[in-house]
Amino acid sequence: MKNFTKIIIALFLTLIASHSFAATPAGNAYDVDMNKMRELSKTELFLDDNFSDQPSVDLPGIHCVQQEKSRTEVEGAVGGVTTHRVTYKGFTCTYTN
Repeated sequence: MKNFTKIIIALFLTLIASHSFAATPAGNAYDVDMNKMRELSKTELFLDDNFSDQPSVDLPGIHCVQQEKSRTEVEGAVGGVTTHRVTYKGFTCTYTN
């Protein structure tokens, strides 16, 4: 009975390990995409702060164009919160290679 229990536990752990390793490439692709998005976001914020007088900026491997964007702002109000959209001119960047 002890050997049977050990075999079941070993099979269960093998199953868990195989699923963990199978999910790794998908997880890595997700991490790469998220890192790219973070870098683009940092670049866009930097350009918004420093190059707002230029309609477009070309960086190595990245093309950025200034266009109208919007964001949601939340304000405290009596009995809850108020949300509204604010439009502003900001850079949107895409990879060129």
